[in-house]
Amino acid sequence: MSPWWIPAVSGAMAALAFGTLFKIAIAWIVSRKCIQSYDCTVDGDEHEPAKLRHGFGLRVDPSSRTIREPYRIEPTPVPPDGKAAWLYSFDRPRGRNRQHTLYGPYTNDFGYPRFARVVFRIAGRGFSGSDDPVIVLDVLRAPFGGEREHTMLGQKIVHTTTLRSRYKDFEIVCQVPGPGVYEYRATVIRTVDPDKELIFFKSVRVYPAFRPFGS
Repeated sequence: MSPWWIPAVSGAMAALAFGTLFKIAIAWIVSRKCIQSYDCTVDGDEHEPAKLRHGFGLRVDPSSRTIREPYRIEPTPVPPDGKAAWLYSFDRPRGRNRQHTLYGPYTNDFGYPRFARVVFRIAGRGFSGSDDPVIVLDVLRAPFGGEREHTMLGQKIVHTTTLRSRYKDFEIVCQVPGPGVYEYRATVIRTVDPDKELIFFKSVRVYPAFRPFGS
């Protein structure tokens, strides 16, 4: 005959295991909920809040005719999903002189200190040969108020062999301090032949990070 306390201990352990699994499941569900999504196909003006800007590239949109101002729009090449995307090129949208292909939106998607996951959706065609670093992805806290310095929160290097002809998500998990404004950057660091090597930027999305046991 088993001691009287064994069923009680077994029940407590089962309850603890269920509670842990429940907490993990809730944390996973919360981490799938998008806080904010930014469309890379639109180049925001410097004074437009909560929009991405571009230092290089053009919009490719199969449903559009060729347009030149305030930034170039072309119907080809057709992006992976057949819908509009931002294509890296030597174009300088709005006459900007910036080193970043993608930057902004200088807003706050977080509100309070937390761990976050910033997801860049990118595709590439025509890359072959060596595994070169080609894109640097950054998440930064931008200067706010009287501040002067950027604070790097997370970074990822994208190599040519990791780019796919279909869109792929490249994510950065980082801890954000909460107050202030934030910037998501993509910078093409390798010499690219825009006639042969194509890089499409689709979106930047922000999620809570998966942290089942707290932040």
